[in-house]
Amino acid sequence: MGIGLTWYNYIIFGALLIGTAPYLFGFKLDKGYFINLFIIFFGTIIEGLGAYLAYNGINNTLLYNLGFIYFETILFLFYFSVILNRKSYSKFLWTSIFTLSIWVVINSIFFQNINTVFQSYAYVLSAFLVIISCFWFFYQIIFRDKYKEDRLIFIPQFWAVSFILFFYSSSFLYFTSMHLLIKLDYSAVSILGNILLILSVLMYCMMGLAYYLPYLEEKFYYRQK
Repeated sequence: MGIGLTWYNYIIFGALLIGTAPYLFGFKLDKGYFINLFIIFFGTIIEGLGAYLAYNGINNTLLYNLGFIYFETILFLFYFSVILNRKSYSKFLWTSIFTLSIWVVINSIFFQNINTVFQSYAYVLSAFLVIISCFWFFYQIIFRDKYKEDRLIFIPQFWAVSFILFFYSSSFLYFTSMHLLIKLDYSAVSILGNILLILSVLMYCMMGLAYYLPYLEEKFYYRQK
């Protein structure tokens, strides 16, 4: 039995190590950082275990359906709940978790077996909830003057959410267009799948790097003033 890990798994693991360093070095960190780091850790475990199971001929569908589509989505929603820190989003959070839970059950019973089929229908909903959360965040920045006293380029949440939006908007379009993609040549579908992997890697890497920015601002920007 082999391990089956690929470049994708090693880069995500590297993002986890990079993301852990601010805590080890004693940076000033908020609650959002720890949820952010746990998301990278969770993604590393899910992707690593999924690659291991696939390499050894073991069905990993249930792992991805529960881990990636359901639990990781909930972790992202909790991350937004912390960085937005608004009662209105708290209501959206619990409504989203309830709705996603019900839809996963209905989808598993009537449409896509959770043990044998990747639940693309459930993923479309989960991605949509994350995309709404991203736009909610940017709405607060643009129209509610969130971070108005700070330099946006040094705000870790801004960069993390930007790359979360890049990945989830792309994957949302990918899975909503799946009925059209299956008619394409396999090589074309494979290229699109690899683009999603690259966007996923970029998302995890930016989430790992983003929380260095306040330190860099303090270290270099204010020192030059």
